[in-house]
This record gives sequence, structure tokens and C-alpha cells, in this order.
Amino acid sequence: MALHKNNTTEKTLEFIKMCEMLWNVFNDNSPLQSITDQRITKLNEVLNYFKSWKQEFQQTFHRRTDVSQHFITWQTMFDLEVM
Repeated sequence: MALHKNNTTEKTLEFIKMCEMLWNVFNDNSPLQSITDQRITKLNEVLNYFKSWKQEFQQTFHRRTDVSQHFITWQTMFDLEVM
């Protein structure tokens, strides 16, 4: 996919990267040592990615139902915001 980059594949690769970051954070068994732990930074990066993605949909689609049909579930977004 990286060899044949275009707008669609770039977005897909970015999504995969964010999912991989989440996976790595949740599979790390070491305790958090401080608020400056790199895993917290990664979680914030993932959250900002999804917030930005949602804003794109809100600008494209004006009805909530259209946004929700194209975005992750509200439960998943809630979980991202809470963590």
C-alpha cells in the first residue's frame, strides 16, 4: 500500500498507524511512571487524530446520522476520550 500512495491509501496508512499505537500502549505491561510517560503522549496523538477525523466528517456531512454512519461508533469515541 505504501508503494502506491494516493489520498486514500495515505489515510488508510495513517489509520493503521494510530491503531498500532493504541495496540502497543495497551500491550505494554509496565506501569506509568509519570504524566510525561511517552504512552500518554501517544494516546493524546491518537485522540487528536480521531477528533480531527470526526471534524472532517462534520464538515462534509451536515446530519448527525450521516456522520455516525461514516465514523467510528460513539461508544468507541467515548472510550478514546475517557482513556
